[in-house]
Amino acid sequence: MRNEPIVLYSDGKATRTFCYASDTTLASLKCALYARYDIFNIGNDAEEMTIRELVEIYRSVGNFLFGYNGSILFREHTDQHYNTDNPQRRRPDLSKIRTVLGYKPSVDTRSG
Repeated sequence: MRNEPIVLYSDGKATRTFCYASDTTLASLKCALYARYDIFNIGNDAEEMTIRELVEIYRSVGNFLFGYNGSILFREHTDQHYNTDNPQRRRPDLSKIRTVLGYKPSVDTRSG
């Protein structure tokens, strides 16, 4: 809202999937109500996007709602090991929670 830049400490090319709060809540409740002790991945496997794409979504929503016109800055982190173990891709395997609990995320990142 103050038009300050968004700082990325990477090139923004790593991909992630994002799960909207209502989908996470629903999945958590399904797990809690399941009658057996088990372990499930919770998340959204439908839409993978780069961190840069996510920042662009934030910028456009911020522009629409608040007139945000900030830029993106790419910087080196002061900790030389900051991104050392950061995978380029993260996408959960939801096959078990889909099959056993009938969970399917319904809110995509842009809509959320």
